[in-house]
Amino acid sequence: MISRKPIESDRGPFLSLAGAFLAESTFDASKMSAEKVLRLFDMAVNQEDLIYGRVFESGGEIVGYYCLMITDRWWSDETYAADLGFYIQPEHRGRKAGVIYRKVVTDSVMWAFLRGCEEVVLGASVGIDDERVIRWYEKIGFNGRSISVRKTKSAWTAEQFPNMAKG
Repeated sequence: MISRKPIESDRGPFLSLAGAFLAESTFDASKMSAEKVLRLFDMAVNQEDLIYGRVFESGGEIVGYYCLMITDRWWSDETYAADLGFYIQPEHRGRKAGVIYRKVVTDSVMWAFLRGCEEVVLGASVGIDDERVIRWYEKIGFNGRSISVRKTKSAWTAEQFPNMAKG
C-alpha cells in the first residue's frame, strides 16, 4: 500500500469510499451528498494550501483516503487544522496500513505547522474502532482527549424536552 496526492481520476473511488465509510460508521449513509463529497475531493486536489489530501492505493486500487483542513478559530485569529475524514477499507487495515498512515499523519502535521497552524486536531468519533484509533493517536504523540456526544433528530422526542416542544 502507498499513499499519494489525489488526482482527478480518483474521483469515483473517493466517492465510493465515502459511501463505504458512512455505511460502516454511526452516521446515516442515506444522507450522503455526492456533490459535497466531490467538492471536498476537488479542494483536496486543487487547494493544497487549505487541504492536505491523500489517497491510499493498493494493487492499483484506491482503498482509502485522509483529508486535513486548515480553518480559523471562531474566537481568535489563530488557525488550526482538523481532519475531515480518514477511511481505509476493512480488508486493507492492519500493521502495514498503520505504518503508512503514521507517515501521512506526521507529514500532515508538519504541513499544518508550516502554514502557521497552532494545533492539529484528529478525531475518532464515528464508531469505527474509536478507542483503538485514540490509543494509536496517543502513541504517536497526540494528547488531550476530548469527548463528543450526539443526539440525532430521529432520536429526539418531545417528552425528553417538554419546554422545547411548546415553542
